Amino acid sequence: MDEADPTDLFAAGLRRQRMVDWHAPGPVARAAAAMSGLDAMRAIGDGVLRNRR
Repeated sequence: MDEADPTDLFAAGLRRQRMVDWHAPGPVARAAAAMSGLDAMRAIGDGVLRNRR
C-alpha cells in the first residue's frame, strides 16, 4: 500500500471514523429546568439526572 501524502487531507490513508451514540436531552432538560443551574450541574455530575436506556 502506498503511503498517504500528508498534504492531501482527503487521502484514503488518512481517513478516520468515529461513531457517536447519544440520547436526546429532553428528559434531563425538563427535570433540570425546575432547578438552579448549579443544582442541575451537581445533579448531573452526581448521576441523579441522567438519560436512562
